[in-house]
Amino acid sequence: MPARRGKNHLCGAGDARNRLATAREYQELAAFKADEQTGAARNAAAGNAVLAGIAAADAICCLRLGRRAAGSEHSEAVSLLGLVDRALSRQLATLLGAKPIAHYGESFIGAAALTRTLRAMDHLVAAAEAMLA
Repeated sequence: MPARRGKNHLCGAGDARNRLATAREYQELAAFKADEQTGAARNAAAGNAVLAGIAAADAICCLRLGRRAAGSEHSEAVSLLGLVDRALSRQLATLLGAKPIAHYGESFIGAAALTRTLRAMDHLVAAAEAMLA
């Protein structure tokens, strides 16, 4: 196993179910705001999509690895998820790419970027749901 940097929390199946429940709530909020056509609503949708994806990735890692990334370095979460599934880690990386503008930016995320963000979120949540079914 490669050397680990950052912080990890030990977790299990119960934690995975809780993180998935949280992911679903953020996903619902993201979908709700995505229906609005304003820039601020797009940022809110993207911001919630990012949070949904992080929670879904946590659920997957808890279930499959018994640990999840817990530090401020989001690249650690991408790396950890990559140990489970590289395609899903790329989806998480896509989501995290939207985080700066969605959470901290003074401008608004574009419609195409929001669509990519929502798709990445949906992939991660669906994968977590399938693994926990």
